Amino acid sequence: MPFHFRRAKLSLGELRFNIQQSNPFLNNSYCPSLCFHFLMKITEVIVTRIELVNYTRKKEKKRQVWVLQKMEQSNSSISPQLS
Repeated sequence: MPFHFRRAKLSLGELRFNIQQSNPFLNNSYCPSLCFHFLMKITEVIVTRIELVNYTRKKEKKRQVWVLQKMEQSNSSISPQLS
């Protein structure tokens, strides 16, 4: 079952626990702790990238709202002068 980051609001600890529970090799001698550490680093990078994208989208949306407000303010200050 694929994991959907957008639907889940999990902390890194919860992700770590879920990955460890879902993968039998992580609890087995076949996969040393280095494998688990590497998997966690990849997960942290993915989560960080997703958080960065979400932060960038929020900032861009705020900037667009600010630009629209400034345009409306400039239009409202121009229209009384024209009449």
